[in-house]
Amino acid sequence: MGTSSDHKGGSGGAWSRAQSIAGDWSGKGGGGAGDGVAGVVAAAAGALAAAAGGASALALQQAAAATARLAGLASVAATDGVPEALRRYGLDGLIGKPSFDVQEGLIEFLAGSDPISREDDAIRHAAEEAANAFTEQAEDLEQIVVDEERALRLLETFLAAWLTRMINVQLGTALTEASPAQAEARSREIRDYVGVRLDQLLAGRPLLTVDWNNAEGRQLAAQAIQDALEVFRADK
Repeated sequence: MGTSSDHKGGSGGAWSRAQSIAGDWSGKGGGGAGDGVAGVVAAAAGALAAAAGGASALALQQAAAATARLAGLASVAATDGVPEALRRYGLDGLIGKPSFDVQEGLIEFLAGSDPISREDDAIRHAAEEAANAFTEQAEDLEQIVVDEERALRLLETFLAAWLTRMINVQLGTALTEASPAQAEARSREIRDYVGVRLDQLLAGRPLLTVDWNNAEGRQLAAQAIQDALEVFRADK
């Protein structure tokens, strides 16, 4: 999935424009060429934000739901510890398990079963990155310490991974017509840029005082994603 060479990407005028900008940027070697990485991400974010229906809209809803689940788990871990967070979210079966099992459990918690679409794959890819960041090098739960700053970094990791994968998927062959190494380099530039901007956007946002399990929490998660898309659109 992801940026496989047989996937032409999103359709419609906004995505056609984004693919043209990305193709020009990638063909010139990335970096500051063409509209630069900011221009590529701005065009792609605009196309995502404009999606009023279909797979892209569903992907935004799925990402918001997963973001709310991660925010809830991370906020409880920051205030009451990781074991209590797992218990509260019905993941107490992971307590006492090795870190690999904890990671797998967290991925399932955030992304559900195996992906059946490219949009599902983006959620699962982001969940894998967030779960890996959650456990880091810890061998057991006692070594995992989460504070508010780290909880925010987990959200940044998840959202940056998800948004980068969605951009790559919808840009399709605009990034993959070059060599695999060049395509990987362009994707990494997008990921780095998205990560830095999201870190700036999320800084100072309330996390520990929100009940992420109710409608307000889910709405805040959805709003954070929409805010991010608007910020990226303005960065061109």
